Amino acid sequence: MWNRIVHPRLWAGDFSDLTDFYAHTCTIQRSVLTQDAAGGEVHTWGNLAGHANLPCVVAPGGGREAKTGEQTYVVASHAISLAGHYPTIQETDRAVIDGALTLDILLVEIDSQSRTTHLSCQIVE
Repeated sequence: MWNRIVHPRLWAGDFSDLTDFYAHTCTIQRSVLTQDAAGGEVHTWGNLAGHANLPCVVAPGGGREAKTGEQTYVVASHAISLAGHYPTIQETDRAVIDGALTLDILLVEIDSQSRTTHLSCQIVE
């Protein structure tokens, strides 16, 4: 669970003065389902409008699996905090960090002040 208690003055300005904290960039991509010549499904990923090169911070999320009975639940491998309110991001989207690391989004949470967006993710295999 995220600790979302921050001093209100932190959010008084824009995020340009927090570049040391939000040291990475994140691009959110959404899949478009099409068919190939044989009729098979093809997922094509494209950048979500207005969601490219967003300031972010990335942290390890644990990378464990929890097993109960015959089911296995994946626990997020990474946690991402985006500088901004992005309510259109969905769990079916993916995040690309610094153009190099691609992560599937498992959970999207927005802080109580609607100033940051938190993503729980796992590495795309």
